[in-house]
Amino acid sequence: KEAYNNRGVTFYQQRYFQEAIQDYTRAIALDSAFADARYDRSNAYFDTKQYPLALQDLERVAPVYKDSAYVWIAKGTVLQQLGRFD
Repeated sequence: KEAYNNRGVTFYQQRYFQEAIQDYTRAIALDSAFADARYDRSNAYFDTKQYPLALQDLERVAPVYKDSAYVWIAKGTVLQQLGRFD
């Protein structure tokens, strides 16, 4: 799982977002509780304007990283893009 996530990060940094999403998804398939891969995938979803999918991942990650400002800022940004201000 770590190898797929790490390769996903490399793809993401090179702006190969679809390849990154595929590798993050592979990592999650091996461990559905792998929060780092879900968070990383949410960033790739965001950058490809797949906001509902980004939100879905962030909602799974938020309880794990409940004290992480990064997660809450990302979730707020996604909600803003979706026009959800509730």
